[in-house]
Amino acid sequence: RLFRSSHKLLMDTATFEYLFCNEFWAGDAAVFGDIFAGPLAVMEEALQAGAAAGGGAGVLFGGNFDAIGLLLMIRINREHQVIMARRRVPCLDHYLDGVNMTLWPRFKTVFDAHLRSLVDAAGGGS
Repeated sequence: RLFRSSHKLLMDTATFEYLFCNEFWAGDAAVFGDIFAGPLAVMEEALQAGAAAGGGAGVLFGGNFDAIGLLLMIRINREHQVIMARRRVPCLDHYLDGVNMTLWPRFKTVFDAHLRSLVDAAGGGS
């Protein structure tokens, strides 16, 4: 829930700020980048810290060794990309791609560990 809620807040805030900057500063994208650099850095830092700690996406994003939870976060992130594309607001494309690139390797690691556990259990039981 925290992953979805924090990203929904980020998307909504970024959308309104992007549209305002686009209208007020006549399409100068650098202004939005300057304004939103801080919040994006905080979100990226939390995501990277969680991935480095081996917890999927850290405490902020419910990181753990739950493959289904990680897959849900990947799916939610994909839906967020679709929402931003539908809004025609490209300002978070790079960030959301980065989230995807952080979550998929972690999911693969966790899923492979689950598979190894099942193989070991099956081999140990016979």
